[in-house]
Amino acid sequence: MVAAALEETLKQLGEEKGMDVYNRDMREVIQKLKDGGVLSGAQPSVASGYVKFRDHAFHGQFEQIERPTIESAAAFVEGLLTSRMS
Repeated sequence: MVAAALEETLKQLGEEKGMDVYNRDMREVIQKLKDGGVLSGAQPSVASGYVKFRDHAFHGQFEQIERPTIESAAAFVEGLLTSRMS
């Protein structure tokens, strides 16, 4: 669920800026957001660090996912949303 929220949040951020992101994989979405200035500083690197987490979750490889990764991904999504609301 967190992996889906992460990917969807990234795609919605891109769509808000008029970027073509919905038919792209997460790596491409992150690159577009970086190139467009939507993600900056450490955000693109942090988001890229969650690509394997997303892949494992979407392929049902839950034994490959550790709880701290889930918690940090949730915090990253929360941070992205919070920064857009302020």
